[in-house]
Amino acid sequence: GDQGEEFVQRLTLMLSTILKTHLPILETQELVWFLIQGLQYLVHISEVDDDEIFKICTEYWNFLADDLYHKEVQLQRPMPTLMLTAANPLQQSPRLQTYSPILAQVRRLLIERMPKPEEVLVVEDENGEVVKEHLKDVEVVALHKTVRETLVYLTHLDHQKTEEVMIEKLGLQV
Repeated sequence: GDQGEEFVQRLTLMLSTILKTHLPILETQELVWFLIQGLQYLVHISEVDDDEIFKICTEYWNFLADDLYHKEVQLQRPMPTLMLTAANPLQQSPRLQTYSPILAQVRRLLIERMPKPEEVLVVEDENGEVVKEHLKDVEVVALHKTVRETLVYLTHLDHQKTEEVMIEKLGLQV
């Protein structure tokens, strides 16, 4: 009911705020196990069928992916992106390796739950001309943008894993 939804929403806000605010402390060797447990809870909460809860989780995943990308990938790249090939892949830092199992789940979850971008209807106007009509749900469009941006970061962190999930999803549609 409403109380359950409110509880999960407040739990999500609390957990994501703690994880965001205290990330450097939680990444220490003594606390990393608790960090992973907290992130695992957030993965499970992200699966709850509630748009507001999903939005809160997505904002956290975006924060984490952005942080990992800017601190681990951009700073570690001595060579241009074009020179990264299968024979010369980006080596994962210990920090990225710590997050890898969680990020694999987040990647899959965001791909599965990605909201549609704005909808376009093709309609006939009063003059009988065919025109495009854009239906904008501002919240859905904003959430789509956040999910897309997060997936871009996640792809930069491990393009192979993202590709595997996408190919698997496309295979299921055929």
